Amino acid sequence: MLQVVSKGSIAKIEKRAIEKLREEKRTGILRRYLDLNKDIDGDGIADINIDIDGDKKADINIDTDKDRIPDKNIDLDGDNICDLNCYDKGSDVCNLNCDTDGDGKANTNIDTDGDRKPDLNIDTDNDGKCNLNCDTDGDGKPNTNIDTNKDGIPDLNIDVDDDGICDFNCDTNEM
Repeated sequence: MLQVVSKGSIAKIEKRAIEKLREEKRTGILRRYLDLNKDIDGDGIADINIDIDGDKKADINIDTDKDRIPDKNIDLDGDNICDLNCYDKGSDVCNLNCDTDGDGKANTNIDTDGDRKPDLNIDTDNDGKCNLNCDTDGDGKPNTNIDTNKDGIPDLNIDVDDDGICDFNCDTNEM
């Protein structure tokens, strides 16, 4: 049976669709493109785009490029706390344990003591490179731009030309 649809009905449908899109845009939720609490391995437990606070926005294990692999706020140990590539809510800048080369290990803003604050290879200007407490030899200890009094300003082994070598106030016992 053929059903006749009036112009008025079409206008109402279009209006509802436009209102829905505006609401999605306003709330920042595009439900069609982001599956929340997605179980990708079939075990009944959410693996990506996990909403832990109920605001209908992904908080942990966020898949930003739709490849079913988390890229942002990655929880490695299942405790719903970010361990790698941690971003503050609403921020586009990684601020803790940032993997800048894609090898699965933090390169900048590394929290070495578990207090959720960066201690090593701190990127203060968000360019993906270390500016403070820089570990240049990979031993887990800072070699250049060392902040001894934790005021955010390098005090020891200051590298002014970003070549990884101390230029000012060099401690030869540390190098």
